[in-house]
Amino acid sequence: MIKLPALLRYDRPLLYGDGTQFQNMLMYVLEYYGNDGYSLLIKRDKKLQEVAACVGDWNGNKIDLNALRKDQELDVNTITQKHLPLLNDLMRTIGIEQAQYYFAKSDKLYLCDVQISLNKFLGPGMLKDIFSRIMDVPKVISIVPIDDNIKSMIIDGVGDYAGDLILKPSKFKLYHDAANNKYQPLYAIIKR
Repeated sequence: MIKLPALLRYDRPLLYGDGTQFQNMLMYVLEYYGNDGYSLLIKRDKKLQEVAACVGDWNGNKIDLNALRKDQELDVNTITQKHLPLLNDLMRTIGIEQAQYYFAKSDKLYLCDVQISLNKFLGPGMLKDIFSRIMDVPKVISIVPIDDNIKSMIIDGVGDYAGDLILKPSKFKLYHDAANNKYQPLYAIIKR
């Protein structure tokens, strides 16, 4: 029998501020997808040929599938009945034994992140290229190096950067909060 590890919390993005920590980085600028949702942890065991899964919220709390609230039913059923089989097949095909998938709940469910180890997420390009074929992912507004011009356009909300945004580096990076000795994904949020 497969023993599932604890669900991991999904850290909220950093505030963009003046954008200096992103200077000269190639960033994916995404349409804001909200700050709440669900996670799906899948663990596979090739030897036993077994799969175990659980659903939770972004705070790392498991959701009891036998005691769903009315507001959770549709989303959790979509995750377990539609997305779980597709993701399990994909994991089997590419040889991943464990992953935690984060679904943002906005106007619909968006697969917004995939965590493949304690300190590693898939990059936004891989998320878009692989998973957008089988489920909704956040809309990519642009892929740009953050120079002074782009930085001010983002801060001022000019053109394509007018709405609420999420920024993610093209290659996954961690941010170290030295004051609290805490690591989290180097993602940023811009809320207007």
